[in-house]
Amino acid sequence: MSRVATSAQARRVLDKNLRSFSTEVSVPQAGWIRSIREALGMTRAQLGARMFSSRKAAQGISASTVQDLERQEKAGTITLDSLQRAAQAMHCELVYALVPHESLEKVVEKQAQNLSQVIGERTKQTMHLESQDYEDAAQTLTPDDLISSYSLWR
Repeated sequence: MSRVATSAQARRVLDKNLRSFSTEVSVPQAGWIRSIREALGMTRAQLGARMFSSRKAAQGISASTVQDLERQEKAGTITLDSLQRAAQAMHCELVYALVPHESLEKVVEKQAQNLSQVIGERTKQTMHLESQDYEDAAQTLTPDDLISSYSLWR
């Protein structure tokens, strides 16, 4: 299977899988770790005791480190590894996804259309500068041609 066919197949599969993914869940003001920890009635020390870091495989982490993780999550600087460990310690699943605003197929089609227009305008300008008739020139790359090429995202 060619690279183009593989990409098209991947777009179809991802579009199908992402259709049911809801983006309507809002992050609690205090962040997920703190909100869930408090909803479970768990102290920072109790959560820390349940979390294992890679450096201290047999020990948990301190309450102050949990507080740091809660601050980092709120600031958007927490690592996925730390979120994963916190989620596991609270019997939760970390869900990580990039959800496109529209289907990936539409994103590719729009990119190809935009690039086709840019190439067409550039060709028209060049031909004008060379006193050539643009209408008599061969058709520039179509969006479908660009979707099938390697230069769609240049």
